[in-house]
Amino acid sequence: MNLFKRRKSYQITDPVKEQPVKRWLSGYQRRLADWLNIQSEKISLRTKKVVLIGIYLFSLAYIIGLVIGSIRYKIPGMNNIIRPVVVNPGAKDSKEAIRDNILMFRNYMDSLSATHSGRRQRDSILKHHPGLMDSIARLEQLINHNK
Repeated sequence: MNLFKRRKSYQITDPVKEQPVKRWLSGYQRRLADWLNIQSEKISLRTKKVVLIGIYLFSLAYIIGLVIGSIRYKIPGMNNIIRPVVVNPGAKDSKEAIRDNILMFRNYMDSLSATHSGRRQRDSILKHHPGLMDSIARLEQLINHNK
């Protein structure tokens, strides 16, 4: 294994064309470093310490806020769903209730046929549930037969 050996660097671009760019960047970098050094020498040691402590405290408060926020965070939708109990005081016989539900369904499907967008929705329902109307008709026959 060659973990600690230096790897050879291969030059992909032309070194002659790189020289002016490197000289310009080197000069620019040196001027920027000199200017920053002069600016930082103007600042007192006490001010530097205060700024450093301020940055440290701000970072610490931010990290603590992130940790506390992640602990308190609850994933939405993970609570148990409780099914409500509906008490119908005027409960009908099961056959009558089924007959009423079928009648409401037929009225709903007929009302969808009244408009263009309703017809599209009705066709979509019947396309996704092809035997639905046959099942409703069969259910009506069973209920009417058992009267």
